[in-house]
Amino acid sequence: MYKALVTSRDKTVTEVAKELEMSRPCFSNVVNGNASLSVELALKIQDTFGLQARKLLIQQLDEQIAAARK
Repeated sequence: MYKALVTSRDKTVTEVAKELEMSRPCFSNVVNGNASLSVELALKIQDTFGLQARKLLIQQLDEQIAAARK
């Protein structure tokens, strides 16, 4: 879901993490689905990249619900 933040900007995970003022391992965990998006990170993504935090969180919730139903 968040890989597009990296690939669409032709940047590395490290570069995007730096823009979001967070560590590369923490951002990498979110990108790879090993950690959930926090409200704080959603707001940082909104402020940095102009994506709506609410939409990001709703998309994440929809994915979690779909996975729980499997």
